[in-house]
Amino acid sequence: ADMLTKALGKERFLTLRHKLGFLIFTYQLEGSIKEIIIIKLYAIIVCNI
Repeated sequence: ADMLTKALGKERFLTLRHKLGFLIFTYQLEGSIKEIIIIKLYAIIVCNI
């Protein structure tokens, strides 16, 4: 029973960690996209002046 609890706990922990990792990755990806857009907009403004 203890082994089963540990196995389930580990699986749940790994799933949680995977979800958190995915959320962090998505957040970082969105952050980079926003940065790229800002840099492009800045470049357009600078080039037009």
